[in-house]
Amino acid sequence: DPEPWRMLMLAGVLGAGAGYVSGWVADWLSKRLHIPLQSDWFPLLVIAPEEELLKFLPVLLLFFFSRHFNDPFDGLIYGVFVGLGYSTEEAIWYWWYFEGGVIEVIARAVVAFPVHAMTTGIACYSLGLIKFRVRRAVWLTPVGLLTAMLLHGLWDYFAHDLDRWSVVVVFLLVVVVFGWMMAMGMGRSAKQFGEPTNAGSDRTVSNSH
Repeated sequence: DPEPWRMLMLAGVLGAGAGYVSGWVADWLSKRLHIPLQSDWFPLLVIAPEEELLKFLPVLLLFFFSRHFNDPFDGLIYGVFVGLGYSTEEAIWYWWYFEGGVIEVIARAVVAFPVHAMTTGIACYSLGLIKFRVRRAVWLTPVGLLTAMLLHGLWDYFAHDLDRWSVVVVFLLVVVVFGWMMAMGMGRSAKQFGEPTNAGSDRTVSNSH
């Protein structure tokens, strides 16, 4: 069941909007908590949680109630596109304001796109299950969101120095968790929509005999 391109574009736009808002939120939290933005622990403890929450909210408050949100796999799909929109806004921000070299800006943008997309997909995966009343799906929501925050936080913490092998390890960990959820989501989607079709075809064969 392909998603309408307008809905996917809207997800990207809302993700970019979340990226814009997150900058203001980060500054406010830094001043409120008296933690310098340059602190190594600030991305892990503050930036990652507020970014993942801001990316999670559009999927929860808007897309979850859409008639197009009609597949157990849709939570992950819309989460990915919100994450891509967020990464686009972040890449533009780095391009205009970051004082590093062009190569470093491009490197950060390239790796940020899949990380943001996958962590948001992880955070939003359970919303598709809730829509179809999958058992324990409600309890998976905070687990998925906290997992996304932790993985994102670890990525931000180690990404200060792009030559650390820890960055590769965290990236692979994100890929593994995202891949597992993607496989589970596709399996549930096939089970949800495949069984009635097979049952119908069985009845047709039976009636023909």
